Amino acid sequence: ELGEGLGEFVFRVAVPLLLFRTIAEAEFAGDAPWRIWVAYFGGVAVTWTGAHLIATIGFKRDRRIGVLAGVSAGFANTVFIGLPLVARVVGQDGLV
Repeated sequence: ELGEGLGEFVFRVAVPLLLFRTIAEAEFAGDAPWRIWVAYFGGVAVTWTGAHLIATIGFKRDRRIGVLAGVSAGFANTVFIGLPLVARVVGQDGLV
């Protein structure tokens, strides 16, 4: 019961507040970070395409299910995997 309550808190309150605060405090001065955008959206595109093909060709589902599989795979864990990974690689200052 405690784990379920903590999970609900994290998914419904903590992560949305963290994202809001991070975006609200971010400074967008200077050039666009093209390398970061290409790395992020390139990874999303590869993951989306792979999941779409697995769903449509591998599991013989229709294209609508392929789109759902692609979107789910491409964006499902971005926050929950990305934030700890970035914190580990570049430190707490890099999270912003």
